[in-house]
Amino acid sequence: MYVRSDRQKGLNYKEIACKCSIDPRTVKEYAENETRPVPKCGEAIETGPV
Repeated sequence: MYVRSDRQKGLNYKEIACKCSIDPRTVKEYAENETRPVPKCGEAIETGPV
């Protein structure tokens, strides 16, 4: 499932964060910003070389 579609279904940020194992602030960012790609729940977000 996608963060944005879960938000449109009425789930709050905390519920989506628990479901996707990401921070609620990140959920808010993904849900509100339409130009940013939305990762699927359970997929790792690439941050670049460490």
